[in-house]
Amino acid sequence: TVGDLYLDFVAELEEIQDGRQLGLTYGLADVDTITSGMRPGNVTVIAAQSGVGKSTLALNAAVAAAKTGAKVMFSSLEMSST
Repeated sequence: TVGDLYLDFVAELEEIQDGRQLGLTYGLADVDTITSGMRPGNVTVIAAQSGVGKSTLALNAAVAAAKTGAKVMFSSLEMSST
């Protein structure tokens, strides 16, 4: 029921707030704290103006996650077809 789903959702939020549940690291403690890390099934979109380091941030996050043993795929619209 919706009530059961709501209770599970609230319990999960409490675990996140208490720091007991954390996904894969972005490699930046502040971002991990705000987002609770990367989670399976979620897509992270990084958007900003040109030249501010979006691709670098995304690549660093991919490397940090890979260092934990996670399988990682990195793609960018700036990449060539090869």
